[in-house]
Amino acid sequence: MKPKTVFFIFFGLFILIGLLSFFHQQSKNPAEDIFIEPIEQISKFVQTPAPSPENSKQLEEEIKISLDKIGINIDKIRKVKDSEHKHLVIDVPKDVSLIRCNHLVTQTVRREEYSVLNCIEVPQKKQIRFRIGKNDSLHLKITLRKSEDAIKIVGRVAIIIDDFGYNSNGIVDKFLKCKKDLTFAVIPGLAYSREIGLNALKKNKEVIIHLPFEPESNEKAEEIQIKSGMTEEEIIWQIELARKSLPMAKGANNHQGSKATADTEVMNVVAEYFSENSLYFIDSVTSSESQAYEAMIAENVRTAERDVFLDEVDTVEYVRGQMQLLASRAIEKGKAIAIGHVRKNTLEAINSMIPEFEEQGIRFVKVTELLEN
Repeated sequence: MKPKTVFFIFFGLFILIGLLSFFHQQSKNPAEDIFIEPIEQISKFVQTPAPSPENSKQLEEEIKISLDKIGINIDKIRKVKDSEHKHLVIDVPKDVSLIRCNHLVTQTVRREEYSVLNCIEVPQKKQIRFRIGKNDSLHLKITLRKSEDAIKIVGRVAIIIDDFGYNSNGIVDKFLKCKKDLTFAVIPGLAYSREIGLNALKKNKEVIIHLPFEPESNEKAEEIQIKSGMTEEEIIWQIELARKSLPMAKGANNHQGSKATADTEVMNVVAEYFSENSLYFIDSVTSSESQAYEAMIAENVRTAERDVFLDEVDTVEYVRGQMQLLASRAIEKGKAIAIGHVRKNTLEAINSMIPEFEEQGIRFVKVTELLEN
């Protein structure tokens, strides 16, 4: 064989080996840094968004809202120290799709006028990692990771605690310290109404006006009260007085009111006022004849009805039983609202039931998250 022929054979083999080596390296599955192409090619999505506030807090909240809808327990989202950037670590239950979470995060990012700068899949760890920002500037990191311990949320409950305002004592302080979302329904015009409303707001508790309505019984009337037979001006004046007492409140529920809430004319006036002032109303359903909910729906007021009374009997055992009923309603309907009162036994029962609710995938939320309209 001629030397020139041998040279070309060896040269060809050398080139072939080099090409095979190159393609072998490209086909390897790296441990952590593989760009995702298949899921709507989101890793390639980079755009110049329209101007908006640089603070990513609103983006975080919108992402939480999106993931909450598919059963992610957003109360368990952790913020990890990661240099100067925010980093959210989100545990995904085994029965919730990572791909679906991926799409929701991406859609929310786009809607909020941010960009997915890149998106990395780590198959060995069952994770997807996002880097999110604007104009190529990083603002937020998110890690979605599958977790065997994460529990899918199957229901949400809101608990309204009525009758704040009469006292400012130890039991009020204990309600303020409750780790779960509670809605403070404060009677307007009492000695401690505004103080409790402000303190609840500082503790990130929702505050509503526990607006007195006339009952069928001859109980002593509150200083502020809406009564059957009042003119439209008189009803509006009562609501205005209540709002001046509790200006931090963006909604209300009825205190008593078995007579006045059954009065269609009265509730139509109340509903029209609430609609015009962008307030919401929860019907405590103190009477089976209540017209409150229907009146609010007719005026496009954000509204809801109470599902369970917790403490008609003031014992821990009774309230625990009603909490179990609340859990059943939440699982059946996806959501449920309970009303209790500022009582030691009520708080003790609520606190004792928190672990059971969490194990069942039931999350405590503010009542505004469960409103209709």
